Amino acid sequence: MAKTGSHESVTRTEAKWTAVAPRRSYGPRSPVRAWVSRPWRELRQLEKTARTGWGQGRRLWLGVAATLMAIAVDLMLAEPTVRRALWSIGDVSASLPVGLELWRLPMSVFLPTPYLPEWGAVLQLVVVLGLGELVLGGTVTLLTAGVGQLAATFGARLLIESPVGHLVGLPHALVYALDTGPSAVTVAVGAAVLVASKCDCLAAVLAVSLVGVAFVGPGLDGPEHLIGLVCGVAIGACCRQGRRARTPGVPYPGAT
Repeated sequence: MAKTGSHESVTRTEAKWTAVAPRRSYGPRSPVRAWVSRPWRELRQLEKTARTGWGQGRRLWLGVAATLMAIAVDLMLAEPTVRRALWSIGDVSASLPVGLELWRLPMSVFLPTPYLPEWGAVLQLVVVLGLGELVLGGTVTLLTAGVGQLAATFGARLLIESPVGHLVGLPHALVYALDTGPSAVTVAVGAAVLVASKCDCLAAVLAVSLVGVAFVGPGLDGPEHLIGLVCGVAIGACCRQGRRARTPGVPYPGAT
């Protein structure tokens, strides 16, 4: 009986301290701290979404194939004869007939651009297209890349040929400017991945950086990147809304 009474006394004492002792509180979270930490949370969420895609059987075939193609083209450009042939089927500018420019457009993605080293192009392709396959799937990634490249190239062409092209940094003098490289493709796919994964803060950072580059660096790249960005955001929003519709009541990755 004594032991029982002692045990009850200890239990009452613990209950008393539990009831009286206040929980440690750090107060409301600072808005600045929440804003700074949000990109890191979204990066972790993006990694989680990519891992989920890998678990569902998605692989990086498109990213690997595009990367190997870019490396192969870079090696073949060292041979003068092959170099001329490659440029003849991939050299794109707004001065070409529309049909010929459209025919050369796929190859132009893998040809070098003056403002991007080859290792940068390879890194863009393997990372962005790889993430696109894991998050969006291979078909949607390929569709986004094609739409982004087409819209960016021919959107810039229309602006160059229009009377207001100089107002957006695309004067008619750029009609002969070389328009190659994977940037429009990777911008469109990257924006679609971020929006579809609900990484809205990272998507905003991407948009602000591209707008800044468009103002600072005149030429084809800035406006084309912004056109690719708009295409990617639109496709990513459609993917996000489509997945919500297919799984009602289930939070989309990144939802809070």
